[in-house]
Amino acid sequence: RITNTTTTTITNTTTTTMASAESEQSGSFYDEVENLKILCNFLRSTEGPPVREAVEMDKRVYYLKGEKLVNFLVTPKKGTKWPKNLPKFKTRQ
Repeated sequence: RITNTTTTTITNTTTTTMASAESEQSGSFYDEVENLKILCNFLRSTEGPPVREAVEMDKRVYYLKGEKLVNFLVTPKKGTKWPKNLPKFKTRQ
């Protein structure tokens, strides 16, 4: 079971690493919290990159390493079905 703490941790990591990628997107799609939650749910699914577990403040959390996240967002692993409601990232910048 994934808690709100996990969503917040992944959301913060995603927001930090994707700041420059958002400028490339039309309409700042990822500025809205609901759209970030959709992206986080996709990243935590079996289609997403490898997710690691850790204990932070006596709670189990899932996290992604920054470079692996960016690599996955720009060039998803082979066979990944990118959700239709999420815009793709074109560059690492």
